[in-house]
Amino acid sequence: METTYEERLRLVIDANIVISAYLKDSITRKLLLHPHVKVLIADYNINEFLYYKPLIMKKTKYSGEQFQVLSDLILPKITSVPETFYSKNINEAKKLIEHIDEKDVPVVALALSIKNNGIWTYDQHFESVKTVFKIWSTREVTKEIFYSD
Repeated sequence: METTYEERLRLVIDANIVISAYLKDSITRKLLLHPHVKVLIADYNINEFLYYKPLIMKKTKYSGEQFQVLSDLILPKITSVPETFYSKNINEAKKLIEHIDEKDVPVVALALSIKNNGIWTYDQHFESVKTVFKIWSTREVTKEIFYSD
């Protein structure tokens, strides 16, 4: 996956970024949709997001049609990467984060497997891997996209 001329950031994300983009029209959604941001997600984490679809719909009061319209807007911007691509790094990822949250192993394995600028997440426990990856907050992504030269 080559970087295109438009990309400024190529970030691995976890399900909480996607969920946040669905919960409200926020800066997270704007960043996900921004042409200079390329996001990649492990297929496991997309499935985790889909698991929460009923809860998201209940919380937001979206109809099925509204959820689908939003999905048609957001999901094409997210590259879901199959486990076969990152499976070679699962054991290394387990060493780095499984002791904190096993659901984050695919995120770290993907980040180890693909060219990227770091991991964008709301989970504070990713700070434990900041010596291996840059961990991006939404504030940092916003600064990079909207306020840097």
